[in-house]
Amino acid sequence: MYLGTVVINIIISFIQYQVDRNQAQRAIFLFWIWTIISFVANGWLPENDMRIIVVASLGTFFSNYFLGSFFARLHDLEIPRKSLFIVYCILIFSSYLLSLTGVSFTLYAYPGIIACSFPLFYTFYLVTIKKKSPLTTVQKIFVVICFIYAIHLLDWPYFKPRPDLIVIGFWIAFILMHTLSILTPFMGNENLLQRRNARLSEEVKEKARLLTTAELKIWEGNKLASIGRMAGGVAHEINNPLQIISLQADELICLSESGSVSAEHVVAGSDKILQMVNRISNITESLRKVARDRRTVDSQKNDLGQIAEDTLSLCFNRMTALGINFISQIPEPPLPINCNAIEISQVLLNLMNNAIDAVETLDDRQIKLTIQKIRSIYRITIEDSGSIDPEIASRMMEPFFTTKPVGKGIGLGLSVAKSIVENHNGQLYLDTKSKRTRFVLELPF
Repeated sequence: MYLGTVVINIIISFIQYQVDRNQAQRAIFLFWIWTIISFVANGWLPENDMRIIVVASLGTFFSNYFLGSFFARLHDLEIPRKSLFIVYCILIFSSYLLSLTGVSFTLYAYPGIIACSFPLFYTFYLVTIKKKSPLTTVQKIFVVICFIYAIHLLDWPYFKPRPDLIVIGFWIAFILMHTLSILTPFMGNENLLQRRNARLSEEVKEKARLLTTAELKIWEGNKLASIGRMAGGVAHEINNPLQIISLQADELICLSESGSVSAEHVVAGSDKILQMVNRISNITESLRKVARDRRTVDSQKNDLGQIAEDTLSLCFNRMTALGINFISQIPEPPLPINCNAIEISQVLLNLMNNAIDAVETLDDRQIKLTIQKIRSIYRITIEDSGSIDPEIASRMMEPFFTTKPVGKGIGLGLSVAKSIVENHNGQLYLDTKSKRTRFVLELPF
């Protein structure tokens, strides 16, 4: 009955291995192949003989090796087959030498039994001491049964000479081996799922990294587009002071050549030049702040009023050129806020650009910016004299949605701005109750 069960296990494990071709089924198949060798040796070779020790222990050694090796590989560990086999040979030779001394079978069989159970003991050592990942519940059960099975093998020299006990020993071993063979595919499937989950986790991380990179590129592109729309006005803002500087320099040169230059003329001219230099410096500083890479700046304490002034300095000339009546109501500084100044400046620049685009073709061109401190938030409203169709208003925050003509925008300004504001635990929305177009930006401070 025992032999028939082992043969059936070999056939079943072979068929399963041919179907699945996975390492767990291969380990089970080899485990039962070498088990039957051990069983045949126990049944057919003479009892209390050195040959039964060699053949039975060899079969058990390799059956335990293949099972332990599979389990070790689940934790990216290797059982050194050559080293273990050398230890096996040394212990078997020790059994042989003891048998020559005339000691009892029970005594000289022990080195050989230790040799065949050694792969399980070594596996137990690897996965409990040197494991690279924690054991699952199934693996813990497997390790415990492996250890019990290895201990049970050590009683074989005591059971073997006693016919009344050897059957009991066989059935205990048989139950333990069957339990191990049942747990092995469970561990294989469990490990496969773990590796797939780990691979999926890595793929998700990589996709998240790519999305973050794409978001940064979109953000930078949108920022540069906003700055580009202001480029003409900025150039004009800088050109006016430069012309004044040039005129003052020419006047000082003429006065110097005519010999009529005085200290008062030099001081007045120099003062005017310094004022224009400071004006240019302020414009370039505002532009530099907006154009900086946001990844190099973390949230820190800033003045919301100063952020607004720096951003508006890039818009004034364009609004003046278009004849836009601009009204600002910004409280006296300081307006302390913990934020990323570059990102908030980008949001304001987007909203101002949209307002300018909305009113540039209207007869009534008006834009109003207001900052209010309400309890624990700053409410910034940018209102223009235009209006928005309710159907369009519901989609304005969607990425790539735009009503502007080709070349004027790609529909990312508001979606990027909304994302930035939400990252600051604030909110950006269109006030649908207002008769005019009014965007509201709320930021906690």
